[in-house]
Amino acid sequence: MTLPLIFVISGPTGVGKTTLCRSIVSTFPGQIITAITTTTRLPRSHEINGVDYYFTTKDEFLRMRSEGEFLEYSRVHREHFYGLTHLEISQHFKNGLDVLLNLDVQGAAKLRELAREEENTTLHGRVVNIFLLPPSDSELIRRIRRRGPMSKSELALRLESIRSEVRVAHTYDYSIPPGNKRATFEAMRHIYRAEKLRNRPSWGAPEVP
Repeated sequence: MTLPLIFVISGPTGVGKTTLCRSIVSTFPGQIITAITTTTRLPRSHEINGVDYYFTTKDEFLRMRSEGEFLEYSRVHREHFYGLTHLEISQHFKNGLDVLLNLDVQGAAKLRELAREEENTTLHGRVVNIFLLPPSDSELIRRIRRRGPMSKSELALRLESIRSEVRVAHTYDYSIPPGNKRATFEAMRHIYRAEKLRNRPSWGAPEVP
């Protein structure tokens, strides 16, 4: 039996990260689960605390940060904080579950760096990074606007943020090209199955039946 893995999903707003994560978890029940991150932003109308995110105040987030509760954290769009706690990962690993993470590029980079450290027994050799490439600008704008009203300056800031994210896609293990939901899901399904079969030197030789 292989040790649990962390699968990091990144990509700009509107590329379908949340939908993809839900599809993978439902396809592999009892094998992989979505980890929940903590954020200081307000919940959207359809979001539920403890299901989509752990919503908290900035003061509480900073307290958690100062006490070392976060495995990684970042500030997105120069506004809100997002962080993943040590407890969130450890509890799933103890249950033998792979973990699916929807992380921005800052958080993914920090996790990737931690996974390179050989002394990090929780993460070393166990993080797989996947980037969902966005469609055309016009399609992205349509999807972003569908989420709610936004000023021209806010939209311009969001598009520039998206372009900066795409510029680091090559640092990921995999990049999934834009396409329909089915094609994206199939690509992710194949990645998941392949990574579960990959030999990882740090784990030692597999037992021969």
